[in-house]
Amino acid sequence: MRQAVLLGNPCTKRTEYLRQAAARAAVPVLFVDWADCEGWIARIPENQGNQYFLKIDPPLWESCSLGELDRLAAEYRGRLEKLEKAASRHSIEFLNHPLPIGELLDKRECKARLSAAGLPVTEVLQWREERPFSMMKKKPADRELLTDRSGLANKLLERMEEQGICQVFIKPVNGSGAAGVSAFRRQPRTGQMALYTCSLERPDTGFINTKRLRRFSKPSEIFPLLDKLLGLDCVVERWYAKAEYQGYSYDLG
Repeated sequence: MRQAVLLGNPCTKRTEYLRQAAARAAVPVLFVDWADCEGWIARIPENQGNQYFLKIDPPLWESCSLGELDRLAAEYRGRLEKLEKAASRHSIEFLNHPLPIGELLDKRECKARLSAAGLPVTEVLQWREERPFSMMKKKPADRELLTDRSGLANKLLERMEEQGICQVFIKPVNGSGAAGVSAFRRQPRTGQMALYTCSLERPDTGFINTKRLRRFSKPSEIFPLLDKLLGLDCVVERWYAKAEYQGYSYDLG
């Protein structure tokens, strides 16, 4: 019988909830800390059949800086690739495969793959002429465009007005756990605006993900935050109301 394994972080909600569920189901689960992942794999004898059934939880990010999302996501993808290579030699089967997890970390690439497979995706707002949706990968020469933040919020507003869109989600291309994901709404008749975000600029820490949702309604607060967010390289999507079932709204994304 294969051993169920959770690869994750100690003392987190994800770990504790799975342990509780496994205990109720009388399923023994081995916990492996991300910090010891390579050591654990090295201790597994090679070519011994499918001994382990592994669930991957994301590692804890070492930084809450939104400016470091690209680096952190790249490092996580590297760890997932190593795990994939090791699995074929060390009798590991996955509940959630590492390579698709890595693909999900790039929202632009993920949307393109889903669309190419004929699956419906949320409408993307074409808000910057120099960064069309068809450009799937960032190139080194694009860095100048991404760091030029002057007037990005105004450009977004112009495109929203031209396309008759009143509310959007703004999502940094890289990352997970809703880091940097924000919702922006503008009432066309009154001009009133609202930005819902966990992002915040602080003098001591810079532009960070606070994991606490805040609502901003003053343009003097909204525009600087929007400029910062859009300067990260973002996917901007039309904001649709969540589906409902028996009076409860839900989101499968």
